Amino acid sequence: MSTVDWTDISTSPSFVRANRRRLLGEDIERNAINFPEKIALHDIVSGWSLTFRQFEIRINSVAKHLARLKIGEGDRLCVLGRNHIDTLSIYYACCRLGIIVVPLNYNSNVEELRYILEDARPRALAVSMEFADRVDPSLLTGLEVFTFGGSEKEGDLGSWIETERPETPDILLDDRAPAFILYTGGTTGKPKGVMLCQAGFLTMAGNTIHALSPLAIGKNDSWLVAGPLYHGAALAYSVTGLHFGQTVHLLPQFDADDVLSAIARGYGTTTWFIPTMSRRVVDRVAEKKIDPAAIEGLRLIISAGAPLSVQLRQELRRAFRLCQVIDIVGQTELTSTIISHGEPGEIERDPTAVGFPAPGMTVALLDDNNNPVGPDQVGELCYRSDCLMLGYWKKPEATREAMAGGWFHSGDLGRRRPDGLIHVVGRKKELIKSGGENIIPNEIENVLRGVAGISDACVIGVADDHWGERVHAVIAIGEGEGDAETVRAAAEAKCRSDLSRYKVPKTWTALSKLPANALGKCDKAKVREIVGDGKKELDLRRNG
Repeated sequence: MSTVDWTDISTSPSFVRANRRRLLGEDIERNAINFPEKIALHDIVSGWSLTFRQFEIRINSVAKHLARLKIGEGDRLCVLGRNHIDTLSIYYACCRLGIIVVPLNYNSNVEELRYILEDARPRALAVSMEFADRVDPSLLTGLEVFTFGGSEKEGDLGSWIETERPETPDILLDDRAPAFILYTGGTTGKPKGVMLCQAGFLTMAGNTIHALSPLAIGKNDSWLVAGPLYHGAALAYSVTGLHFGQTVHLLPQFDADDVLSAIARGYGTTTWFIPTMSRRVVDRVAEKKIDPAAIEGLRLIISAGAPLSVQLRQELRRAFRLCQVIDIVGQTELTSTIISHGEPGEIERDPTAVGFPAPGMTVALLDDNNNPVGPDQVGELCYRSDCLMLGYWKKPEATREAMAGGWFHSGDLGRRRPDGLIHVVGRKKELIKSGGENIIPNEIENVLRGVAGISDACVIGVADDHWGERVHAVIAIGEGEGDAETVRAAAEAKCRSDLSRYKVPKTWTALSKLPANALGKCDKAKVREIVGDGKKELDLRRNG
């Protein structure tokens, strides 16, 4: 038996920093040693790129300057900017010092930003040059403000970078302490700040790579990130790529033409779309008559954020002929990946399912009394994981409610087959209770999306003296797609054919398109404002 006493070295800060903790900054330090000359980040618009070694230098330079500004552990720093290399430089530098990052949605109005700033109470604000002159001065009182941009020397941050490798901050941080506060954009009430830790992000990254293993994702693959880095999914997939030593290609924002151009130039073999983004990309491929051979370098599309219809999945497969299209269910409170439909054979067998629990996830389907439901029965999807949030910022009651019974309650309704494959069927709060029946809107929406002339659909419950709630369908009918009454009649006939009678919509509204939030998801709160009591005229396309 060895007589070496490891006690002293194993508890020293330098040893723990190098070996024991799961911290994002140290993740980049490892890859700066393992893959020093490999490109870590690439800004597609400017052409600027950083190797892992250069990225580590930049992170440590920014951390060093933040420390000089006396911004440190536990302080909050808000970041307002598009997807730039230095957006991630700031994120990772803050993680080096234990500063809590609060990403801001650049589509928010002044009052929405004011709410988050007053709630988070940051010490500093990092703002990209494109927004520097557009921030309301009333939001900046008492804040340390600095700028950054999309190129190496742009903004205040560009002058902070040292050419020689600065000393790595040797701070003994807790990898389970809050590192990010991501504000969720709920459709009701004020957004809640979800507290996430560094260990959770790295656990999520490992789980995601494991979930993608059937698709043989490897070191030579790269990520195209076009969704906003203030959003949990775009941040999670950037962290995943960097964790695995892959290159992350950044577009400042989503634009279908820019995405297709990037893919044609070989920037990204893997990307993430919500269905709205997929629709725009597929439509541009058709409109511009793009040769599939020009974009066949893309080999994996992760669809998340909303259900992907069978039809749109097929269109994606035709446009990107060498590409797999898989579903991943994620949620900000779980640091992203929860359920993955990554087995090609299973996707072909049941393309409407969302998959199996990702490695490291425990997924239960529970009734209103927190009891498990049986196979093929509808229950609320509830989770346990090392990736689970630490709680909602300054909202202990909301945290306790979300964690009732020792599970995180997602608010999603699902059913699980006997073999474990999961289907998401709707949102618990969107459940329509009509005439004593529980009706799931998503089931009706999927039928409506298959009707000719309907580009999208939203189903809600509206108050009704007779039924309690009645099923109301809002259908998007594009220009040139025909008379609203004709399309509605065809949709009603399809519903009567495919659904139980009590699920058939009783009233209808036609719009030219559904209102959407900044991420392109249907904004059901705005739908309800438009619909009102559901007794307006059918065709509101001139107002839609």
